[in-house]
Amino acid sequence: MADLSTDKPHAATPRRRQQARSQGHVAKSQDLVSALVMTGGLLALWIAGAGFGQFITDFATQQLSQPSWQPLTAGSLNNTWFQVVAATGRSLAPIMAIVIVVAVVANLGQTGFLFLPQRIAFDFNRIQPMTGMRRWTSTANLMQTQFGLAKTLVVITVALFGLWTHREQIMGLVSQDPQLLTGTLLKLVFTISLQVSFALVVLALTDYAFQRWQYEHNLRLSDDEMREELRNLQTDPQANAHRQSVQQALANSQLEQLVRSCDLILIDDNSLAVALQCDPLTTSVPRVITKGQGVVAEKIMAAARAMGVLIEPQRQLAKAIFRESQSQQQILPNRFQALARSYHDARENRPPGP
Repeated sequence: MADLSTDKPHAATPRRRQQARSQGHVAKSQDLVSALVMTGGLLALWIAGAGFGQFITDFATQQLSQPSWQPLTAGSLNNTWFQVVAATGRSLAPIMAIVIVVAVVANLGQTGFLFLPQRIAFDFNRIQPMTGMRRWTSTANLMQTQFGLAKTLVVITVALFGLWTHREQIMGLVSQDPQLLTGTLLKLVFTISLQVSFALVVLALTDYAFQRWQYEHNLRLSDDEMREELRNLQTDPQANAHRQSVQQALANSQLEQLVRSCDLILIDDNSLAVALQCDPLTTSVPRVITKGQGVVAEKIMAAARAMGVLIEPQRQLAKAIFRESQSQQQILPNRFQALARSYHDARENRPPGP
């Protein structure tokens, strides 16, 4: 990726974007993932935490209500251990499921699905001292450092503001009984943590916007890079095949539109086709709309059959008009009578509709 100060007047081509993605270069903010996971975990505790709290209460009651002295064996310890693990897993499963879903969505929402096994392979360039020094002094790293300081400042500010807004409630904790004191403290910690997490999400969205801008800027091309990109596109077989496919689809679409506006297709043994507008009710002077030989003639006839346009085999007349008139030109006056007769015969020979 080039430095931000480079002059890059040209937008990135689809090929350059695909190359960057195949190398793992995508716009992503890890802070956004962390902030969303933290917020999702807190919301999961708020939604499903009551069940886990009830489990802790029931477990503590059960353990404290048992006799203080009882024999311990390997079997009883294993049984107790498995019971505790199973009960804890059932209680934490909804919370963990929410956290995992949030983490997956936060990653896929930024980058989409990426499978890059080459990124796992050892790369000596990643541990070169000079490469590390350039990375430390890069614009992106300096921005990340400033963002980290801003994030710390915001977290401290939001936490202090939360403590200040609840100062009367905090001052009243000294007069509460232990059970009520524990619940109030947990609620206070949860509320401030949720406020901090929302602030982190806002900051992380700002970081993602910067990462996205930086990614788009780095993908842009200078004049020399654009010339090289155009040369590569001309020699790239996949790009050429895609371009030919698009051009072919566009040509077929244009051909279908032309055939749709015609009244009659004159053909010569399926090797030559002339599409004409010749209905006297809509056209004062007959003219050729399009024409073709070989594959083009076959496409004209296929489009005409699909759209219900009249097709009339007239070998001599089709050859004459094909030779004498170009596309979007009127036919010669000495062909009017023969064309009118062919158009009449085609209408008479048209099979009855359903």
